[in-house]
Order: sequence, then structure tokens, then C-alpha cells
Amino acid sequence: MEEFIMGAEHIQRYKVHLLEEERSQLTIEKYVRDVTTFFNACGSVLIRRELVIAYKAQLAARYAPTSANSMLAALNGFFEFCGCPNFRVKPLKIQKQLFASEGKALSEKEYKKLVMAARGNGNHRLCLIMQTICSTGI
Repeated sequence: MEEFIMGAEHIQRYKVHLLEEERSQLTIEKYVRDVTTFFNACGSVLIRRELVIAYKAQLAARYAPTSANSMLAALNGFFEFCGCPNFRVKPLKIQKQLFASEGKALSEKEYKKLVMAARGNGNHRLCLIMQTICSTGI
């Protein structure tokens, strides 16, 4: 299928389908909102794959990858339901962060406070574990 004529009735049927699939109310609301947003953003009822790809690029520019991917998941489910699996798009790639950001590191003051709290509570094992972890740079 090269083109798909999309209307509000498709969204309503998709909502019923999600209810029948026993999705949670919040999930149904989000998916319907995401599909409706796409429908309104298109400015057309005639949907082509190129339009979906352009919408994906708009989402990538406006939202964090995880947020955009959740919106794309709703759209992909909608297209699958409508019998248009070739309109589905791949999610955005998300790079795994190997190291914690600088803001997540303990300051020396925080470290000393945690060690003193463990020692003060009589938890010598925890105190030694924390000292070991911090001294190795983990």
C-alpha cells in the first residue's frame, strides 16, 4: 500500500482495539493523543511513508529520543492495526551512556558524610565497602 487515507474514524477504531487488547487507560489515552497529534500535524488525510519519515524527523528535532520513540511506537501500532505495516518507521537510535555525568559523582563532602553515617550507625562493613569503592574510582 503506497498511500493510506486516514480519518478520525480510524483513530476511534484504534482506541476500541486498544481497549479490547486490555491496555491501561493511560496507555490508551497516550496512544490516541500521539496518533491524533500526527493526524493534525499532517495537514492531509492522504498519508504516505515519506510523510511519516518527515514527521519522525520533526519529533527527533523537538523531543528527547526516548520521548520521540514512545510517540513512534504509538504510530507504528496504529499503522499495524490499519493494515499498513510498511508505514512503520524504525525508532531513533539511543546511545548508551558508558560513564555517569559529572553531576552524578559524589563530592568529597558527600562521601565523608556517607562514611561517617555508616560508621555512626555501627555499620562497619558498609563503611569499608564505601571506602573501597570510592578509593578505586568506581
